Amino acid sequence: TLNEGFANAPIYAWRRDASGRIDWVNRRYVEGVEAPGLDTVLACQIELLSGDGANVVRSMAEKARSSHKEVSDRHSTILGGTRTTLQISETPYAGGTFGYAIDISAQVSATEALVRQMRANEETLDRLHRGVAVFNTDMRLGFANERFAQTWSLDHTWLETHPTMQEILNYLREKNRLPHARDFKSWCDDFITDCKTVSDPLERQWHLPDGRSLHVIAQPHPMGGVMVLFEDVTDHYAMRRDAATVSAVYHATFSRLGEGVVVLGLDGRCRLANRAFRELWELENDDLKSMHITELGKRCAHLFSDRTLWSKAIAHVSAADGEREVWTETLKRTDGTVIRLSSAPLPDGATMFAFQDITDSFHK
Repeated sequence: TLNEGFANAPIYAWRRDASGRIDWVNRRYVEGVEAPGLDTVLACQIELLSGDGANVVRSMAEKARSSHKEVSDRHSTILGGTRTTLQISETPYAGGTFGYAIDISAQVSATEALVRQMRANEETLDRLHRGVAVFNTDMRLGFANERFAQTWSLDHTWLETHPTMQEILNYLREKNRLPHARDFKSWCDDFITDCKTVSDPLERQWHLPDGRSLHVIAQPHPMGGVMVLFEDVTDHYAMRRDAATVSAVYHATFSRLGEGVVVLGLDGRCRLANRAFRELWELENDDLKSMHITELGKRCAHLFSDRTLWSKAIAHVSAADGEREVWTETLKRTDGTVIRLSSAPLPDGATMFAFQDITDSFHK
């Protein structure tokens, strides 16, 4: 039963006597060495590996006999005209040894392809403008790109020792490079725990003592562990502060004008309306934010109901070309008030309308 089983098994199998001579091989062995038959293999003592490889296998068998332990190694050879990688083992058996070899070419090719892919990924990560650190399942650094070392001013030699995340955070705290926390241990433990158990991308904002702001993203790594990305968003926050300052100045300026001012976007909706505009058109109690110009015209109809003017205003607002010019108009309202309307395009495509009460100067 064993003879028949090994004869048809999808492995290369053979047996040696106490002197190391081959006294049996299975069918696949005969096919692999391209021998006419079993008798030829035994008569010529054809080893599975050719050339210097034959001595290697015989040495493995001798070592297995002397040590009474299995000896295994990986070798490449040509079998059946195809380059093959074999996992060869020699095991002590009945005074001699029993040998077998398993074709692991597919596994080796897959491993080599995986290694190439991982190297390609690491090269890609090295070109990113974000700092990237990959930690394995025990939170020990497996990979860090160049940007990561630059972001934290870390020595490459130290990073190559694969420190843990705890060691890296402790070092950065000693150098005063981490956000200040009342209880650093709790802050550090919470962050490491979150990284260990992360299932969906985890985001944090770190404001560092040197004035920088970092956007920190932790997400599961496909090979296990966690990948942490550090993006310097200092300029982004500075731009937001500048934009907020400009916007505040913008609103404060318009709110203090004596003229009634309303700003409408390309979609015809109200972006800003100052107090003078609300008072002039008796709209103090109305919410004008995002109100469309057609609705705005309806709210003002009790004082000025000329639809032609409002249609012209709609066309002026929706004209997206750069040829829009300043438009002026004099309005005589039903309550006797005379209003001068002036409109002007703004750089962002919006349109500003200014309404000034000129009743006295008009009659004079």
